[in-house]
Amino acid sequence: MRILILTDIDGWAMDTIADGLVSMIRKKTNYDVVKMRAGAIDIKENYEKFEIIYVMIPSFIPDDLDDYSKIRTTFHGGLAVSNQADHIMAEKLSDRIPKISYVSRQVKDRVQSSKIKNLIYTPYGVDTTRFECGGVYSEDRVMVGWAGWANYLMGKQENQRRCSWIMRSQQDINYRLKIAGGSPDYPRGVEIFNELYPNINCNTYSKNDIPDFYKSINLYLVPDVFAGGPIPVLEAGASGVTVITTPCGICETLIKHNHNGLIVNNYKEFYESIKRMMDDPESRMKLGRNLREDIHNKRTWESVFNHWKNFLIG
Repeated sequence: MRILILTDIDGWAMDTIADGLVSMIRKKTNYDVVKMRAGAIDIKENYEKFEIIYVMIPSFIPDDLDDYSKIRTTFHGGLAVSNQADHIMAEKLSDRIPKISYVSRQVKDRVQSSKIKNLIYTPYGVDTTRFECGGVYSEDRVMVGWAGWANYLMGKQENQRRCSWIMRSQQDINYRLKIAGGSPDYPRGVEIFNELYPNINCNTYSKNDIPDFYKSINLYLVPDVFAGGPIPVLEAGASGVTVITTPCGICETLIKHNHNGLIVNNYKEFYESIKRMMDDPESRMKLGRNLREDIHNKRTWESVFNHWKNFLIG
């Protein structure tokens, strides 16, 4: 059997998930799996060369195939649901695509209100062997981190306005902030951000370099309104970094308040939680250790692969 996985931006979120899937398929099966960037191959022309074609972003699925029985796709998060191109395409083809998956309960709740019913749960995993604890358990001054497109911190959309909590809290508390602001393929957002905020550490990171980012921070912030992951929560948690998050995406079920992180619902709670973690290193380190243990026990690719195998192969 040949499986084609079509991802989006090299070294970014979907590419990271695709790497995990490719690794596990090769480890757990004897199937031939190929990963490519969507747009680099014509699906229609190459349809007969593969038994399964996993198009990670719905809007990349052609709307003129004679047969969709080999196609799989996923709702990964806010863009996949709110972006009209993605949602319309998946809804249009839902009767013909045999399997569409979702990655968190928040995504499922929103998608199920539409006509899309043939949904399968596929939880994100993380390659914990790539992420080690750095200075995370140090009682020295806190280094706060966030990963995502730097332009989100400057935007005006709903999810991006919530991201303004990061810039607002940094100014209110004056903590050290380090941002993984984009991939090397798309540096412009980071360049613009650095022009506006020259005193904040914002850089691009390749997927090979991103473990070093998590090793250099000890508090990770998630202010999102809606998300599938966010995948950085798994990567930060695998590194032992303490997470402060809204109840979005996988955080809603992964993070247990005051056990392996902190859940916040408004800016006041966000601000107070950051202050608390800065002032109480013992609690901060305990939450980080607990999250790392939970992810190593429950969220490795080994742990979640059967969900993906059932989705892709059956």
